[in-house]
Amino acid sequence: MRDRDPRPIRPNAIRYDDDAELDDLEDRDGGSLPPRPPGRPPTGGGGFQPGRNELRVIGVIVGLAVVIGALLLSPASALLRGGTPTTATGIVTKARTTMPALPQGVEALSALYDIQGDRSLPGPVALTVQLKQATKDASNLAFYTYANNEWRRLATVSPSDDGRGAKGQLDAIPENIAVFRRAALAYQLGAIVGSGETLDPASGTPGIVSVLGGEPTSGDDGVQLSERLPTDLQGRYLGVSSSTSSGAAAINRILADPAATKRHGDAILGAASTTRAAGVHIDYQGLEPSRRAAFTAFVQQLADRLKTEQRGLVVTVPTTPGGEPSAYDWTAIENAATAVWMRAPADPAAYYDQLEAALRVRRDNGINLKKVSLVIDRRSRERAGDLIRAVSLRDALTVASAIGTRLEQGIAPGDAVTLSGLNIDQDTGNSGMRWDDRSRAVTFAYAGRGGARTIWIENRYSVAFRLDLLKRYGLGGVVIDAAAKDDALPDLWNTVAAFVEDGTVKLEQPYGPYLQPSWRAAEGQVEAAARSGAAVWRAPSRSGVYDITLIVSDGVVFVGQQLSLRVAAATATPTPSGTSTRTPTAGGATSSATATASATPTRAPGATATATPAR
Repeated sequence: MRDRDPRPIRPNAIRYDDDAELDDLEDRDGGSLPPRPPGRPPTGGGGFQPGRNELRVIGVIVGLAVVIGALLLSPASALLRGGTPTTATGIVTKARTTMPALPQGVEALSALYDIQGDRSLPGPVALTVQLKQATKDASNLAFYTYANNEWRRLATVSPSDDGRGAKGQLDAIPENIAVFRRAALAYQLGAIVGSGETLDPASGTPGIVSVLGGEPTSGDDGVQLSERLPTDLQGRYLGVSSSTSSGAAAINRILADPAATKRHGDAILGAASTTRAAGVHIDYQGLEPSRRAAFTAFVQQLADRLKTEQRGLVVTVPTTPGGEPSAYDWTAIENAATAVWMRAPADPAAYYDQLEAALRVRRDNGINLKKVSLVIDRRSRERAGDLIRAVSLRDALTVASAIGTRLEQGIAPGDAVTLSGLNIDQDTGNSGMRWDDRSRAVTFAYAGRGGARTIWIENRYSVAFRLDLLKRYGLGGVVIDAAAKDDALPDLWNTVAAFVEDGTVKLEQPYGPYLQPSWRAAEGQVEAAARSGAAVWRAPSRSGVYDITLIVSDGVVFVGQQLSLRVAAATATPTPSGTSTRTPTAGGATSSATATASATPTRAPGATATATPAR
């Protein structure tokens, strides 16, 4: 067992989910897994599915889920383990006849059920709670539990069983549970998806959903719509973006000509009407400061024309220093638009410095920040030189779990083989997985193609700090970018939903030992070097092919890659020696050899150095 991370915890006690069945993994596979945080029961949770070269340890190796229909119609009667129906193990539920005073602004849709019996079932746990009255309205529904004289929100839920119940997933079974609906939200929630994408059902019911499906065009001053854009947006906003270099060049040229600007506005209105959009979302990045007056007039005119059609207008503004020239007149945009969405800096290392400085300036200038929502992207970020690009959580952890060996020859029984986490091995100049106080995120730096690279991982821990910033500066809401259903991205929805409903946000760091790499071997002994990202594997005493797995985590999800190594005893290879006689050849020369063999031991090569999925 490794010692706990000595770094201070900021600012609250550590809390962790999705660490299901670590003990079982260690027992069955002989690996060295990090210790579980003291005082927490075994739990589990959601996350992405494994790709070709990565393994999600939770749910793939373990594959254990518990579903309890304990509170719907026949309490504790339907227990599913790993998808197979079994009998519930002593779980009994009972509805209370009275309920403690409810939090302000919530309505109880169910009784408060006490849950008795063995509640230490391995997670994740899917609970279905019977409702007092059937409903199919999923807005603002959540599980709550009552403990220590206060209500605590557990998770977002959705109607089930034709509206007679509400179903949700928890990390562990609570002592009691009820379903509440919050009547009024503390913060607004918006979402951004791409054309052809489906909004993640776990997002709840965002007030505004933007479908990015249009881009300014230079040729006709119009809007190029994506072929994947639905013909009927069904109450969502049509998003028009200049995120590409060609789109930015087009809108800067359009805004330089009033006639072109008018034609562009006409095209947007036509597209909104054709797609039956509820409104328009303008996300024009890269505007030149000289276009300030033209862009302001464009927004004001577009807002007025949309209003006559009973459509809204959302305008995205970037984070720009308050003292520098900018194309975005905050006061005018705020007055014209239905809502203002603020994009944070793309560089995680500068995120808080730049964003807080910009918000202070706007607040001091009298901007009503209640009308501003902060855009939070679910994707992680990778820096390579001056380039910063978005990457998925799956891709980030796949990079971190790359595995190799420092082999110069084959492996014989009993050999000591040095294993390396190629991108987290600190002995080779990488930083290893760590929490970064400046970016408030898990990060690691490594030597990639073309030079040094750094990845910052977005997960529920980093998002909590972003929500806290939003709260401290008095912004009115949060917008989740990349909000489509995508198993390669982190599950942030419970964290976001709790904040939107009542402003609750817990600032926590991942449990330190979970950020340290863990090694597992099918056979043989693994001696992990403390915190270095390297290990030594002592090969078994017999020949064969053996699997080694490197497991890494961002503190929420565990992912690994597997390497197969061949162990073979030394073999004898003939070494030519003796006398030669010449025989005729096609060219007239003679050449032949008679040899006597002397044994020279050689080793079979170690097996593949490419990662393969574990089974």
